[in-house]
Amino acid sequence: MTREKFKEQNLEITDIRYINEEYVFLVEEKKKNK
Repeated sequence: MTREKFKEQNLEITDIRYINEEYVFLVEEKKKNK
């Protein structure tokens, strides 16, 4: 999945790690509660 895909889903990439020969994206939903 690309950053653009995450953006489309209103997700924000908070961390990217390389584990077991693949990239693992840690994402969290952007919170719009204010």
